Amino acid sequence: DVAARDVNSGRPVRVTANAPGFPMSSGTATFCTPLRSVDVAGNGLLAERIMAGSAGVPVLRLRLRHPGSAGESPFSCPGVTVRVLDEAGHALDPNPFLDVVRVRLNGVDFASAYVTAGTGSDISVDFSSPLLVEPGGVDTLEVLVDLDAAPSPSRFQMQVNPAGLRITDATDGRSAINITGAFPVTSGIGRIIFPAAQVLFDADGLLPANVAVGEENDCM
Repeated sequence: DVAARDVNSGRPVRVTANAPGFPMSSGTATFCTPLRSVDVAGNGLLAERIMAGSAGVPVLRLRLRHPGSAGESPFSCPGVTVRVLDEAGHALDPNPFLDVVRVRLNGVDFASAYVTAGTGSDISVDFSSPLLVEPGGVDTLEVLVDLDAAPSPSRFQMQVNPAGLRITDATDGRSAINITGAFPVTSGIGRIIFPAAQVLFDADGLLPANVAVGEENDCM
């Protein structure tokens, strides 16, 4: 109950409520057990040779599964951070050869991040709204890139570590500490190539000036 009085006279004051009026309800809350674990399976998709300037080049795939049962808290993934490396596994500045990093959710474009001079080797792709996975649920994320038309260097790879998934318990916001899977998930090494500038062709005629009927000859 709400008992209101005039601060000066002490007399009771009528209390009214906006819609839906009294009684006011708090709503219903569901008690959840804490998130116990998240299963991640991943594989590399990067081709050994990629044409400079290509868009939507598949890099790697991540399958996120909630192994819990009903009553366990869902997990939340607000984005993915991918690391760009050279062929020896050292951090690599992506600006000279990458334009955009994209993420698809279950085959549908979901988020993207543009690469600039200040991006650095760890590229964060933030989702407009967190991916929420309920117990028993499975979602697949695919990372793709758009390449610069004049890239340098020619070889690179990308990978995702557990921390790069930024998974938390969706109920209390605590970071998930038990993420199982084979990490890091690595794209494989791709080599950027350029289209052929020209193709040279040369041929010599071999057919004699006079050919007898039924005779076989090479033409060139």
